[in-house]
Amino acid sequence: KPLVDAYSDYIPPDLDDRAEVLGDFPTAAALKDLERDRVRYVVVHLDPFQGQMRADLDERLAAFAPVLRELYRDPHTVLLEIVAYAKD
Repeated sequence: KPLVDAYSDYIPPDLDDRAEVLGDFPTAAALKDLERDRVRYVVVHLDPFQGQMRADLDERLAAFAPVLRELYRDPHTVLLEIVAYAKD
């Protein structure tokens, strides 16, 4: 399966081009970008999100709950399944 983000020492060649739009996931623009590759699962590492950044992330996750199914959560990670793609 294609990998959108980096893992270990593998970095997809188009990551830099996509990083800005994907960095604010979930947004309509990020989901539109992920739809291109028919991405089904998203792992969000929560540790970098502190204070207001975490509150903003939680608000976006709640807003996009109709299209994102939470499959797993622990204090450091959330695994989401994209069940539909957001429309503009």
